[in-house]
Amino acid sequence: MIRMGESRLGAVSTGVLAFFCLNPTVIQAQDRPAELARDYRIEAGPLTQSLNQFVMRSGVAMVFPSSLTADRQAPALKGRYTVREGFGKLLHGTGLRAVLQEGNTYSLIALSPPQSVLDRDPDVATLDTVYAIDDLYGRTVDGYIAVTDTTAMKTASSLLETPQTVNVVTKDQIVAQGAHSVTDAVRYTPGVLASFGDSDTRNDVLHSRGFYLKQNLNGSKLPFGAYSAAMLRIEPYGLERIDILKGPASVMYGQNTPGGIVNMTTKQPLNVPMHEIVVGGGNHDRTLGAFDFTGPVDEEGRLSYRLTGLARNSNGRVDDGFDRRIFIAPSLEWKLGDRTRLTVFSHYQRDKTLTDYSALPAIGTLYESPNGRISPTKNLGQPDFDGYERRQAAIGYEFEHVFNDVFTLRQNLQYNKVDVTTQASPGYMLDPTARYLSRVGTRGQARADVLSVDTHVQADFHMGAARHTVLAGIDYMKLDDYYKFASGLYASPLDIQNPDYNVAHPELIPRIDYRQTREQLGFYLQDQIRWNRWVLTLGGRYDQAHSRTLNQLPASVRAKQQESAWTGRVGLAYVFDNGLAPYISYSSSFEPEDGTDFSGAQFKAMKGRQIEAGVKYQPAGQKSFVTLSAFEIRQRNMTTPDPDPLHTGFLVQSGEARVRGLEIEAKAHINKSLNVIASYAYLNSRMIKANADASGRTLQGKSLERVPRHQAALWVEYQPVPALHLAAGLRYQGSNFGDADNTLALPARTLVDASVRYDAEQLSSSLKGMTLQLTASNLFNKEYIGYCLNEIQCFYGQGRTVQASLRYKW
Repeated sequence: MIRMGESRLGAVSTGVLAFFCLNPTVIQAQDRPAELARDYRIEAGPLTQSLNQFVMRSGVAMVFPSSLTADRQAPALKGRYTVREGFGKLLHGTGLRAVLQEGNTYSLIALSPPQSVLDRDPDVATLDTVYAIDDLYGRTVDGYIAVTDTTAMKTASSLLETPQTVNVVTKDQIVAQGAHSVTDAVRYTPGVLASFGDSDTRNDVLHSRGFYLKQNLNGSKLPFGAYSAAMLRIEPYGLERIDILKGPASVMYGQNTPGGIVNMTTKQPLNVPMHEIVVGGGNHDRTLGAFDFTGPVDEEGRLSYRLTGLARNSNGRVDDGFDRRIFIAPSLEWKLGDRTRLTVFSHYQRDKTLTDYSALPAIGTLYESPNGRISPTKNLGQPDFDGYERRQAAIGYEFEHVFNDVFTLRQNLQYNKVDVTTQASPGYMLDPTARYLSRVGTRGQARADVLSVDTHVQADFHMGAARHTVLAGIDYMKLDDYYKFASGLYASPLDIQNPDYNVAHPELIPRIDYRQTREQLGFYLQDQIRWNRWVLTLGGRYDQAHSRTLNQLPASVRAKQQESAWTGRVGLAYVFDNGLAPYISYSSSFEPEDGTDFSGAQFKAMKGRQIEAGVKYQPAGQKSFVTLSAFEIRQRNMTTPDPDPLHTGFLVQSGEARVRGLEIEAKAHINKSLNVIASYAYLNSRMIKANADASGRTLQGKSLERVPRHQAALWVEYQPVPALHLAAGLRYQGSNFGDADNTLALPARTLVDASVRYDAEQLSSSLKGMTLQLTASNLFNKEYIGYCLNEIQCFYGQGRTVQASLRYKW
């Protein structure tokens, strides 16, 4: 006979909710008796803690009286198990049983002899449906809310236990908000913004907490050339998720800015079939076609594949503009036995665009002009000369071998390559009437490739009452970066009011011929120590970084630079049973700086450090996650003018910047009809140390450029009926400065987004898997200046973008 435990509400607590789905398809247990097996690594310990880890990784929800699990222990669960098998092993001998209730929630009940149900399997009641959800590394998520992460620790870690802010954008959020770039995808993330404005259709360059974010793909560094010319731009349709690790991250990744890391994870092969085709269109004559196929290759499920592709074409908002892309990404996963897995992934992409990122004078855009306002569609470049073309490719693998219950070996190798050719005709001088613009023709040719390999061993063991997860690793990175630049002046100015493009192209004179090789070798050690509810994270790293540079213009000059650095992270969190987890941490970074001072001594690496304290909250019984953090970041060894009057034009490294801030992000599935994303960031940035130049100009006391003091966003999705999803979003960015001197003030702005989605299955069962969607970004087409490089080159922000799509999934 099965009887419920204590029914009084005060005695009932929620174990854990794991909300994410590997595939939105519902797997019927009676159709697949083996269910969907997953890999688990749960140490022996208190039953409550073990059940929490199991349901978080398997994706089911569990509600139970707290008295049932008190003082009970669970054995270790390591290996590949179905949900039924996992519950069976964890509950074996406890006198408890997991029973599936409505809404994919399990209850935990005590057995009373004699047993009347499932005598052959007393620990699990009949399973009618199983939702396949979070994978072992916490990468695959269904919905908006992630609770696990591998970016911060390089281990599958709970975000509650991670003593640093990590914001996650899932593939479902990318789709729901109609994001067609990584810049679009992170626009509801607190403290993150497009470094040079959001209308750039060429690159995704991002800021966080006042500093640039370096970009990783599947945990490996993407090229980061000295002139930021050779950059990959990752197609968001090919991504599973985007993780933004805030603050210094050198302890895991070596040389890096104090802003943090953007790690983009590509879609992984699944061992259940899933197929999707998307067709769409939008304003500016946009057309799009995409597909995403995955599933097992063999009957045993040892070999799985994924093939994702996309092609799109559109005109631009600016006159004569266009934007085209072709993208293909095959991947393959091979299970070489029960303990070994190899995943090979790759992609190829080609972009060609005449970008909306069109430089216009501040007079007529940011400021009033006697000649009237310059339209955002105005192209003051040279349409038959300007353009941007990129070819990029990546290939790599992830390998994992589990030796035993303690040791696991992993290796991640990746090679990324990009070739870029860009031509532009920006202005450099405006005549006194503010009508005639003198222009310069430019051509940049850039190429970069980066090889990275990261090998580490993870050890999970107990020492006394403490449970340790130790990570020891070595990584190597080699970056080759090439850049050539040429320019020449146009013979006559361009009439802004009545541009005449029938002019001769200028003769381009070579100005830069630059080649650089960077190498980095790093050794790191980390220990995550769990004792009762405490989680202590200790990490340290030693890096050797080398660079060789050849500048061939105006004369051949070679330079070598060598740097070594120790970095680290210390963090402490306390996880309450109700899902509240206060934490505090310290982390550091280093970033090599090219160049020499007056004496010829090479510059030292810039050093960053962050102190962060906050609280994370994953409320029991609810699908939600909240992060609140306060922090201070300082970056030292920044270059500033040499104060010696005999050293005019030289730099010294006595500059220092400071950013203090507060961030909050809340994602909540309030009920089956309502989802909310809310975020806010407050940033106070200052140059606290800087020298004056020969003219007396100094940056000391100035705000850092492109750092708004206030930033907020709200996204609400409502489902009034089962088939219809209505969503609206607000994005606010406060005023900030486009230049280091704080002379170009960019006004605050508030933008509105919207989305409508309809599941066609409600019309007819024959339309099962078909979804219609309409999204709009900047719905009211607000005109605003997103960025100014100087008073001659300002850039409008992204105008209204409307997209309609038909998605069919089976």
